[in-house]
Formats: sequence, structure tokens, C-alpha cells
Amino acid sequence: MWTIVPKKDQRKYKLLKYLFLKEEPVILKTLSEETDTSIRSLKYYFDELRPYIENLGGCIESSNEGILLTLPSSIGPDYFLKHVMKSASGFQVLEKLFFCETLTKKELEDTLFLSNSTLTRTLGSLTVELKHYGLTLYKTPLSIKGPEELLRRFYARYFLEAYEHGEWPFKEIPKEFLIQLVEKLHPYCKDYQKLIKKRAFLMTLAVAVTRHQQGHKLPAVPEYERLLKELKKDFPSSIAYQFLDPSLFNACMEELTILKHQYSLLYQRHRYAKDPTLQKNLDELKNLYLDVARIFNLDNPSPWPQIHELEKILAFYERYTTTIHINHHLLEEDRDYILVKHFKVAYPYFYTYAKN
Repeated sequence: MWTIVPKKDQRKYKLLKYLFLKEEPVILKTLSEETDTSIRSLKYYFDELRPYIENLGGCIESSNEGILLTLPSSIGPDYFLKHVMKSASGFQVLEKLFFCETLTKKELEDTLFLSNSTLTRTLGSLTVELKHYGLTLYKTPLSIKGPEELLRRFYARYFLEAYEHGEWPFKEIPKEFLIQLVEKLHPYCKDYQKLIKKRAFLMTLAVAVTRHQQGHKLPAVPEYERLLKELKKDFPSSIAYQFLDPSLFNACMEELTILKHQYSLLYQRHRYAKDPTLQKNLDELKNLYLDVARIFNLDNPSPWPQIHELEKILAFYERYTTTIHINHHLLEEDRDYILVKHFKVAYPYFYTYAKN
């Protein structure tokens, strides 16, 4: 979705990312060629970026040898990417429309301090981009529509990319309550634990609860009532939830029930026992998985979580057209840049070998 990011911000991000990956100073001519930016614009960008980088505890040094970027070990390109997303009016519009479905164009202009022409261009770019994700932006009234599964998937990815680990954009949903809920009720079974990224799971649950509160629900899963009853029965008294609005509590429990159905092998096996077509598909995937494991000498005593996840992915793309983006990222794939710095300092021999 880079088309909704201003060109200037794209170039500045590309510049910082390029410098971050370089250990030696880089001359302006090389920077100009690598970032497709004029030398004059580069000088202007550096004047803008220096105070920003210094506030982060870093430094942009200029010398006869070129430009060298120094940053604290906790900051990498992913930090700047989140800043780019939060400052781009297109992503701001997406977030506003997620949390408030009754906003008018005039209210968006006033809230985001955008001119009518800027907002019109932004909405035009969003209309084009959202089609790639199976979603449609309607102008009257302003709203984003599409299959509920796709819309939830899109926004869970957005919040993961746009926000830092310590940030929580869901003001109406207490983060600590969701954390306790997930930790105490174990919505995914032991076999799934290695596959689950807890922060991503929390964001997915928060998006689901928000949509549920707005009246947008997924179809009920098999044995839904029994699962919900079991969850409420197992609900630990140690979790303080009395302060929650009853409708919010029910939304959390109902959406957690759906996720528990998706991430528990017990219920996947119930599906397997009742569906001959699913049996055939899973058996084929299992044989494929075991063949790959055998070829590469992989040792996995319990392949079923991976097989079920692969089946869910294939089924997902079978339901929707091939024009929908299969990427799980909106701007860039996740990378832990802190690990790059860690390996560089802790294992210099290995780092140099791998780099070369």
C-alpha cells in the first residue's frame, strides 16, 4: 500500500533504511543513485531528519568520507516504518473509519486537518488499494465493506504494523483483561503454542471484539454453544472483569470461542471425523508434509498443527479470488532489526561471514 504514503516520506524512509544497513559512510552521489533522489533533495531531507534522529539518541554524521547514520540498539527501520504509517493520511483515514463507522467526509477533514482536495485524493488512492484486499471503500456514507473475514484480517495486520509492542490503540478494550483472558483460558492447545505469535493473537482478538461490538459477526462455528459454555464455566475468578460493560465481556467471550475453535486440535479432529472431503485433503497434506520432513531430515513428532494451518490457508484462498493480495503485510514484511545489531556485536566473525 505504498501508493497512499507521500513520495517524500517514501524517499526519507528508503534513505534511513539504506544508511542503517551500511557500516561505512556513504557519499551523496551513491545515496542519490540508490534512493532515486536528487542531491539537493537529500541535503534538504538531512536537515529535516537530524533533529528527529538526535531526539531518538542517534546521530547523522557528515564528513569528507560521506554520511554515517548511528542509532540506539533498540531502533531500526521498523521503527521508522511505523512512523511513516501513522503520519500518512491514508492510514489515518483507515483507522478512523475502523473505530467510527458514522464519520462524514467533513468530520474526517476537521479531525485529520485535511483539505477537501487532499481527502478526495486520499480516498481515491484507498479505493484502488483496498480492492487488492477484497474490500470496497464507499463514499456515501463513508465506510469500508467486504467479507468480514477479509476485513478483520486486513485490520489485524494494519494494527500489527503500525503500532509498537508497548502501544495499544483499542481504547475501549482493556489490554490487561485480554492478556489475562488468553493466558487463563488457553484458547489454543499445547500443540499450537509454537505457531502462535501472542501479540498477533491479541491484535486479532481485539479487532474481532471491536467488530463484534459494532454488530459485525462471523458465522457461528460448529458446537459454538457448547464451546462458549465451557469457556464461561472455566472462567477464573482471579480475572477482574466486573468493571467491564456486559456487552463487551460477552463480545470477548464469544470471539474467543471462535478462535478456540480455530486453534484447538480437538475440534479440528471433530471436523476431520465428519467430513470425508476434509479427510482426503488433510491426508494428502500430511503425506506431503512427511515427504518434505523426510527429505530435509526434519524431526516433528506432531505435524498436525502445521497441516491444519496449511489447510486453512488453502481453503481461504479457495474462497476468494486470486486477485486478492496473499501478502501478510501492508508495507513491508516483519524483520527483527535488533537481531542484526545483536549478531554484529556478539558474533562478529559469523556476522562478517554471513554478510559477505
